[in-house]
Amino acid sequence: MGPRLAPDNSTVVYVIWPKVGESVTPRRLMRVQLSGGPPETVLQHVGIGNLQCARLPSTLCLYDSRSATQLSFFRFDPATGKSEELTQVRIEDQPPYAYNWSLSPDGKILATAKREGVQKDPSITFFSLEDGSKHTVTAQAWAGIGGMKRSDLKDLGELLDDGASGLVVVTASDVEAKVEAAITRAKKRAKAQLQADTAALKKDIDNMRAA
Repeated sequence: MGPRLAPDNSTVVYVIWPKVGESVTPRRLMRVQLSGGPPETVLQHVGIGNLQCARLPSTLCLYDSRSATQLSFFRFDPATGKSEELTQVRIEDQPPYAYNWSLSPDGKILATAKREGVQKDPSITFFSLEDGSKHTVTAQAWAGIGGMKRSDLKDLGELLDDGASGLVVVTASDVEAKVEAAITRAKKRAKAQLQADTAALKKDIDNMRAA
């Protein structure tokens, strides 16, 4: 996982992964100043995978830790190394390494997606880090999805009222008008242009039709 800019805009945080043959635990989360200087250890934790930080005025930074059956999220302070698990967004599932996640730029929403392969429509779950609520939407005809852009997940998460559900539809531009005409009961809508490998998408669709 690549380095991330901390909310102070002057520090970069990153994870040192073990080399082949080395012990996989614990992993070190590091920081280094953009102005220069040696890297410093922020904290050490077993099974660190991804890490992300929000943007000011939020000061939230998260990392995940994965065991054989569980994906846990921890908030941490890049300056002090203090960390705390966010138990309200813990995911108990197997395998946890099938999950990808992203933090919205304002630090209010955490989105998770599980890679399900090409035979099943994937789902994206949005967790509110303010009140602990969650919403799940299905991404129809988009098998193999692993995540969303941070800006898109923020926009989609803010459209969902507490207790509401949503549907993500991915379609080619030449049938956009037909899709909009078919969606007659939606109270709110958001639209974004995606960049996709059209050849790979066509292959996935053909495989699902043949199944």
